[in-house]
Amino acid sequence: MPDLADVTVITPTIPGREDVLVRCLSSIYAQSAPPMAHIIVAQQQAVGIPRQVAVSLAQNQALSDVRTTWVLRCADDDWLTPLAIEKLLAAADDADIVYGPDRDEVAPMVDVNGYNPQSLAHFFTEHDTGQASGDLYRTKALRAIGGWPTEWTGNHFHHPMTPHCLHVFEDAAARAVLAHCGFRFKYIGYPTWVAGLSTPDRIGAGGMALRRCV
Repeated sequence: MPDLADVTVITPTIPGREDVLVRCLSSIYAQSAPPMAHIIVAQQQAVGIPRQVAVSLAQNQALSDVRTTWVLRCADDDWLTPLAIEKLLAAADDADIVYGPDRDEVAPMVDVNGYNPQSLAHFFTEHDTGQASGDLYRTKALRAIGGWPTEWTGNHFHHPMTPHCLHVFEDAAARAVLAHCGFRFKYIGYPTWVAGLSTPDRIGAGGMALRRCV
C-alpha cells in the first residue's frame, strides 16, 4: 500500500448529488499517492446568499480542520485522474499553488510559470488561470488570506487584502488574492482532474479576476 500523501482533499457537496459524489470519492481512493485525509462538507442549498458564498463558507469550515501541509479542492461533480496528487506534489517544492489542466480541456488553461510576483498580480487584474477542481494549495497560504473569500457585494467578492473587486467565483477569487499577496503559482502540463459538467461558465473560464472598485 502506498504511503499517505501530506494532503487533505476538501469536497463540498449538497443533497441530491450522491451519484456524482461516489465517482469523486472513487477517484480519490484510487490515487497513486492517497491523501492523508478527505473532508466532505455537506451544505444545504444556498438560501438568501449567493451559491458561491455558500461554497466558500462550507470549504472554510473544512479548512479549519486541515492538519496537512497541502489542501486540494475537488468539487463533488468532478474527479481526479489517478496520478493527480503524485504529479502535483512532485512540482510543489518551490510553489504555494500548483495546478494542471482538466483531462478534456473544458477549462481554457493559462500557464503562469515564469511570472514574477508583480507580473502575476498584474495578470490577475484581468484574467484567471482557468482551473477549478484539482488545485493544490499550501495550507498556510490559504489560511493567510482567511480561506476562500466570503464578502459579497453586488455580483462579486471583496477581500480586505486587496483594493480590487474580485471574481464572481469563489475559487478564482481566492487565487486572485493569493497572487496579489505574492504567493507562488506553478503550472504542470499533466491533466490532474476531469470536469463533471461541460459548461465553461461553471468554472469562470471567461471574465475578470480583479478590478478596482470605483
